[in-house]
Amino acid sequence: MLPIRKSLRLKNYDYSKPASFFVTICVYKMENLFGKISNGKRKLNDFGLIVKRHWLNNPIIRPNTKNDEFIIMPNHFHGIITIKTCAEAYCNTPLHNTPLQFKSPSQTLGAIIRGFKGATTNDINLVRHTPGKRLWLRNYYDNIIRTEKSFTNFRQYIINNPVNFSLNTTFS
Repeated sequence: MLPIRKSLRLKNYDYSKPASFFVTICVYKMENLFGKISNGKRKLNDFGLIVKRHWLNNPIIRPNTKNDEFIIMPNHFHGIITIKTCAEAYCNTPLHNTPLQFKSPSQTLGAIIRGFKGATTNDINLVRHTPGKRLWLRNYYDNIIRTEKSFTNFRQYIINNPVNFSLNTTFS
């Protein structure tokens, strides 16, 4: 019998409506895969650069989204993403492939994170020659940003994350 898992999402909240979210995604087994922190400075490796490329590509794939501050740490990712509106051309339509880019019809935060995790996992596993290997933990954490003060606090948390990571001896 499978365990019953508790959802991390806010009950009865529409994760497709315009809003900003602070998101944290952790690497499976908290393995330091994306680079290192030295003297409070972050240095991404090739895997970290793949994660960065996919995150920066998100608003191109989903024009109704906007990335804000983000940080790729050795074993996790923090980012602020805003769902601006439903991109009318892609709502309730099948997937569109063009020579330049892939458009996603799904507009929920969960679908955005699922797409990001899937794309980064596929690309990193190609480089590592580890098809099917798990990269991320099963879920992710999100906070709905409701005030400008919260926005500022989350941005500051992201900016300070490398220094705080260095000070936290549980990760060394």
